[in-house]
Amino acid sequence: MKLQFQEYNISERHTYQIKYVYEELKKMSLDKLWYDISVDDECVFFYGEKKDVKFFFNIFYNENENEALVNVSTIDKKYTIENKVEISLNKLKKIIK
Repeated sequence: MKLQFQEYNISERHTYQIKYVYEELKKMSLDKLWYDISVDDECVFFYGEKKDVKFFFNIFYNENENEALVNVSTIDKKYTIENKVEISLNKLKKIIK
């Protein structure tokens, strides 16, 4: 799967960060990884699974900076992470390990 942004009006700065998250998620050896882009909501949605862990990683991009909202579900616990993209990604990595 390759990210495609040509048909969307996403700035180069936002595109760089979205691609960074995508590459980092690929390094996690996930069983499933899927994404979608909502231009109207200014959001990129990632869905992933690794064994019994499932997550949605949403990047909301706007003029100032990108924010992430991550919902993670494990067998016995649910997590919601709402922070800057890099911080949210690092917390997700810790949960999945």
